Amino acid sequence: MNMTGGADHPAQGVGALSRQAMIDGAIEILAADPSASLSEVARRLGVGRTSLYRHFSDRASLLGRVETEGARRIIAAHVAADLTAGTGLSALERLCEHLFELGPVLSLLFADNPLITDEALADPTVAIAAGASDEPAEPVPHTVRRGQADGSIDPGLDPAWVELFLWTTLSAGHLYATQVNSRRSGLERVLQALRRTLRPPAA
Repeated sequence: MNMTGGADHPAQGVGALSRQAMIDGAIEILAADPSASLSEVARRLGVGRTSLYRHFSDRASLLGRVETEGARRIIAAHVAADLTAGTGLSALERLCEHLFELGPVLSLLFADNPLITDEALADPTVAIAAGASDEPAEPVPHTVRRGQADGSIDPGLDPAWVELFLWTTLSAGHLYATQVNSRRSGLERVLQALRRTLRPPAA
């Protein structure tokens, strides 16, 4: 089903979509158009406004659920990447691969006015829902320090700076992927930048 279709998208009828399906669809719609109204989201989902209002009393309510779901997916990507396996650098590469698979969630995270906030990512209930209850409090810096110990990451780099570099590079890669319509090309450039920047200097 085309969640971001125009007026030609047929109405599904009241109750045709579950609450979760509405949230999933809203993520795609808001990633493409962050200013979309609740009525516009309903139209693009192909449901009546009353059906959407039954689950979300107003736009703020929908945005809150979208933020929570987006944060859960980001944290789940950290869990799926298994940052304790392999070298520190390979773990960060895996993390980028899993995060890149999130597609529209990254648009919500990297928007000028992000719909996914640091507060949502730090919410312990979201972390538990994503299966991250046993993850370190700062997974990326922790992985960087592990990589510095195993020789895969330059020991002269500040782990906090590496985390900022990783997210900035992901943002650039996501934007590039959107422009060239190739997520593979965007991810390849992200991984290339990480390897060139984070590896220890040649002896």
